[in-house]
Amino acid sequence: MTDTLALSEGPQNEILALPAGPLAEASLAAARSAVHPSVVNHSIRGFYWARLFAAHKGVLNGQGAEADPCRLSTA
Repeated sequence: MTDTLALSEGPQNEILALPAGPLAEASLAAARSAVHPSVVNHSIRGFYWARLFAAHKGVLNGQGAEADPCRLSTA
């Protein structure tokens, strides 16, 4: 299973990329070891929805600090 959707090249790839880095990877690993895969997948879908909605509303400019509310919405 991959952590990003298979999309054509373009801004969607940036919008739907899961956060990277040690904290994000450790969090995802902890979630995968602690809860059923369906719960993890639901949380990832919630993150995708939040990112797409923010992009649709024009309030998403990249992967920086503005990704934090999307992460918090799925925690």
